[in-house]
Amino acid sequence: MNKRVSMLVACSIMLVSGLVIGWGLWQRHEIGQEQATQSNILKQKEASLATIKSSYNQTLLKEALQSGDGTVVQNAQVVATQTKFDQTVNKFFNVVFTFSNNKEYLARANKAKAYATDDVLKNQKLFNDGKDSTGHSYVDSADLSVSFDNASVANSVVADDGTMTGYVTVRYYAQTGDSTPGISTVAFLVTYNSKTNLLTKVTQLGSLSNESM
Repeated sequence: MNKRVSMLVACSIMLVSGLVIGWGLWQRHEIGQEQATQSNILKQKEASLATIKSSYNQTLLKEALQSGDGTVVQNAQVVATQTKFDQTVNKFFNVVFTFSNNKEYLARANKAKAYATDDVLKNQKLFNDGKDSTGHSYVDSADLSVSFDNASVANSVVADDGTMTGYVTVRYYAQTGDSTPGISTVAFLVTYNSKTNLLTKVTQLGSLSNESM
């Protein structure tokens, strides 16, 4: 009798334990799903807020430029120039660090004309024929693809002649074939002409980091 009771108790404990474990796993699954949902909602809200903020800033900038206060107008002009500089830098490096074959690699120089002078386009570190020592395309040979992520401008100062120079860090993804993409960050010193809205000098300072995803 005692053995039977003991077996029943043991079975009951195992059943309850199984139910508890199952319930815990289900809860964790539900919590994970909820966290993923909330994360997506947060990202959508952040994107929406960024759009609103950008629109709001543009409205404030326009009002400042149209104000009668000389100091306010001057400061607004500096901000407007810095904004255009940042936009041009991002558009330029988006062209430089986006390609998946040799044809796209060679087409970059023509696309970059909208954002940089001919002197910049002659920079062989950024724009070249894409051939290796054997005369073949190293982009196609390595099945190399590169994708731009972002460019951040720092320490930009507007000179009296309307030019602006700043340090730029560019982040991009690169992979060969089906390999896992790597993330690289490169530093540049860039000069911008606010009158032509073009980059007039782009000097690569070096690589800051390389890491795998």
